[in-house]
Amino acid sequence: MKRKFLITLVAVAAALSMNLVVSAQTLQSPQPQDPVDVSDRELSGFVDAYQGVQKIQQELNDDVNGLVQESNFSQQSFNELYQAHMRQDSEQLAGMSSTERKEFEGLVDQINGLQNSMREKMIDTIADAGLSIEKFNTIGASLQQDSELYERFMEMAQN
Repeated sequence: MKRKFLITLVAVAAALSMNLVVSAQTLQSPQPQDPVDVSDRELSGFVDAYQGVQKIQQELNDDVNGLVQESNFSQQSFNELYQAHMRQDSEQLAGMSSTERKEFEGLVDQINGLQNSMREKMIDTIADAGLSIEKFNTIGASLQQDSELYERFMEMAQN
């Protein structure tokens, strides 16, 4: 369970730090060298924000899967094309017909819109929990390094 949680946490922190743009700055997930002092209030806010972000990510996954299922692409073929698109691999994308390309580009535009909407929800969820994005990412990174903080997190998350 701890490994699954950490993988998910890393994914959340990475998604937030790679995708959230606040005041035209891309935030980087901090890598604290020394243990970070996290109050119970901050940790409680982190738990609330983390759980809210998890729900938003699940909603995004469900919405994206629904869009793909409604398209003429299989999940696997769409995933392969989307990965090629993200890598800017024009060779793999060149094999699509003009109809497939239009549908694919439309799906990508819809997904980008969903991601932007969900990103805003994540920002709001974290702010509503009383945390900045930077503090959220700092606590998330600290959980990976500080077993005592992780145990406190788990205890709060289970209550």
